Amino acid sequence: MEPGFPFHFVLHDHQPYGNFPEVFEAAWERAYGPTLAILDRHPDFRFGLHITGALWEWIERHRPQAMETIAGMVTRNQVELIGGPFYEPVLALVTPRDAAGQIGLMRRFLERHFGVASRGAWLAERVWQPDLPELLEDAGVTFTFVDDTHLFTAGPDGKRIGNHVLAESRGKRVALFPIDFKLRYAIPFQPAAQTVQRLLELQAAGCSSATYADDGEKLGLWPGTHDWVWKEKWFENFVRTVLETPEIHTALPSETLDHLPAEDLVYPPTTSYDELGEWALPPGRQAQRKALVECLERSGVLENCRPLIRGGHFPVFLARYPEANLMHKWMLEVSRRLERTETETGRTLDAARRALYQAQVNCPYWHGLFGGLYMPVLRHVVYARLLTAEREMARAQAPPPSALCRGDLDCDGREEIWGGGGPGRFLFSSRWSGGLRIWGRWDAEQAVTDVMARRREAYHLEAPETPQAGEGPAEDGSPRSIHDMQAVMPRVFAERCGWDHAPRVSGVEVTLPTGFSARQLLRAGSWRDAHFAPARAVEVADTSITWEIDSPAGFRAHRRISASADGCELQFDHALEGGGEEDRWGVEWNLALPGRGLVAAPGRPAVTLDGAWHEPFEIEATRRLTVRSEAPAAEVHFAFDVPCHVMAHLVETLVRSESGFEGVIQGLCLVFSPPRGRRKLKVAVSLAPPRS
Repeated sequence: MEPGFPFHFVLHDHQPYGNFPEVFEAAWERAYGPTLAILDRHPDFRFGLHITGALWEWIERHRPQAMETIAGMVTRNQVELIGGPFYEPVLALVTPRDAAGQIGLMRRFLERHFGVASRGAWLAERVWQPDLPELLEDAGVTFTFVDDTHLFTAGPDGKRIGNHVLAESRGKRVALFPIDFKLRYAIPFQPAAQTVQRLLELQAAGCSSATYADDGEKLGLWPGTHDWVWKEKWFENFVRTVLETPEIHTALPSETLDHLPAEDLVYPPTTSYDELGEWALPPGRQAQRKALVECLERSGVLENCRPLIRGGHFPVFLARYPEANLMHKWMLEVSRRLERTETETGRTLDAARRALYQAQVNCPYWHGLFGGLYMPVLRHVVYARLLTAEREMARAQAPPPSALCRGDLDCDGREEIWGGGGPGRFLFSSRWSGGLRIWGRWDAEQAVTDVMARRREAYHLEAPETPQAGEGPAEDGSPRSIHDMQAVMPRVFAERCGWDHAPRVSGVEVTLPTGFSARQLLRAGSWRDAHFAPARAVEVADTSITWEIDSPAGFRAHRRISASADGCELQFDHALEGGGEEDRWGVEWNLALPGRGLVAAPGRPAVTLDGAWHEPFEIEATRRLTVRSEAPAAEVHFAFDVPCHVMAHLVETLVRSESGFEGVIQGLCLVFSPPRGRRKLKVAVSLAPPRS
């Protein structure tokens, strides 16, 4: 190794599979491309680079010259390419078989294009579990990166760890490079000289090396960073300052691993980076943790106490969000079926397996300042790829079971019933009044019921349009980290929307107060939640279910659902007992409409949906209704045995991202109400094949 203090500079460039093409393009033009160009002009600045699979595929198609540039850097030993699971799943959420398969897919990609055998692996969201050394060593991984806060409580005496360490599980081990917390917040938000001074401080403190490993998007794509990093030349100044500091040399992680001994044997607890631990907590707990951190900061003891302030960990998102949990458990069910199919047929179903891997990308399964659970396009991609995997299995003579399946698929202690002989696939949940939670066609590759509920988040607790600290650049002109910014909640959203506790299920009976309108439906929160109760499956046949529900709203519902053999047509027979005979009631449906579409009834003007919020609407007595989405193409047809009054509104969630608050349209809520006094209703629903 070169003399001097080894500094590992590692970039993690990630775009989730299925993200909008314009996002890939913007990320390349504003961050990834300029970074690569500067580093190519400074061959003595050595660094590590992790690019996730979907982004590698995009670069290969749209920036082939960049592949050649990276290959040249590999040849001159300037860059170490970091492997890991190809489509960026959190390893704790996938099976060991899928984890090994994804890591192997990335290793083969890097070998094929660059002739290197990657030794390191990136951990998505740096989610660590104590059994990972066994999984990683078995997959051929020798090192990875974690935050230094992972390790403060993990060493023999809790001392500060300044070099790589070894983590072990059942005799298998992997090296861990600790990412310095202060460097992560300094780059690129402090002047270059000040950032390099931090490296010298670590050297003076007795550390054997220093590691920075974080998102490449910080270099130009994060809000406020583009002008600072490129027009003000922060990155070029940083590279030059590092190279001109004789005490420091940039090193590749694998070289340090080969030339410096590991500092300790450690046993880190289940954890992730500090901010994600906070985001995993319920909103009230997030506020409490934030208050504690601020108190410790005022007392001057935060730096020493920070590692002891724990939050939640990644799987907690599955408990907080039923939508994420169901999506995850459906993914595991498809994975299990694929493993059985490949075993029984003796064939490797490459197309099905790649589709499954693409559905495992971490972003749609969680929410924080990043996390794409509230982004419809990313959730829809998960279901689309799972449906593709189902289709490929059916083509391999392994169709789904013809009879309905029963079990606690989402592990919530209540029964789910699912089926569909294909191409239609559906699932009903007993916990949520026997409602329909998944329905899609594998030839359309869309789950039309995937609608995210309007959940209250910690950032909603701020008063609407209250001026916040941390807006705009710092006094020296440098951008603020997005972790230090506080956005302003739009008052208009608080005035027009309610909050949900129950998921946005379909086919569930609700009572309607006198004079109830579509605008009241839009505001309904606690009113809507009051209708949900566990359902009893009193009869389950090969293609039909009969539910009985004692609603907290004061009625008993009987609902028989019959499915066609292919799963693309469902008939609902609703009957109510109890309550006032003259009370109005209806059936709620929620449909995912990520793109432009319309709602049409015979003899009525169609209502055009343009993907943006607009006023709720109503359609008077109709026996038929069509809901259509154009991108992606989907069409749902409803037929009623009596004329129904239709109320509808778009389901909008208020989401805070790194760019601030934005309203996101999740789908369309419909309530079909039969004539007053009628206690029964038949609804036939069909999911049309994709239009040519």
